Amino acid sequence: MNYFEVDPAAVDDERRRVAERTLASACHDLGIGLRPAVRWFSEEDDWDREYVARWGSHFSDGWTIDEPGVLEGRTTFDGDTIVWLRAGAALSEMRITAVHEAAHIAIRAEPGPAWSVPDWRRQEHMAEAYAAAFDYREEGR
Repeated sequence: MNYFEVDPAAVDDERRRVAERTLASACHDLGIGLRPAVRWFSEEDDWDREYVARWGSHFSDGWTIDEPGVLEGRTTFDGDTIVWLRAGAALSEMRITAVHEAAHIAIRAEPGPAWSVPDWRRQEHMAEAYAAAFDYREEGR
C-alpha cells in the first residue's frame, strides 16, 4: 500500500492537540527527554479523496509498505525522531498508536536489558503491551 505525507493544516486542531498531548504524556511516562515531531500521513481511502478534493494534490513523496492491513503509525529516526500518525484514524486509535510509537522510541533509546530487543516482532509485542497498559486518563501531565 502507498502512503503519503499530509499537510498538518488539513488535520483538524483537536486531532493535532490530542496527538501532541498523548505523545508527550507517553514520552514523560517512559522517561524520554526529547519531544519527537508529529507528522501525518494517509493512504488512498475515502478520507484521502476528501482531503484531495478540499486541499488539492500536495503530497510529498511517500513510501510503500508491503504488509497486510492499514498502517496506523510509524517512527523514523533519520536525524530527527518523527512519529507519523495516520490522519484518517479514529481519535481512539490515533491515541493508542501515539503511545505505541513512543514505546518504539524508548526501545531504541534505552539499550538496557528490558528494552534491548533486536527482533522486530518482539519489539512490536512490547510496544503493543505498553500501549494496552498505558493510563490514558493521565494525558494532562
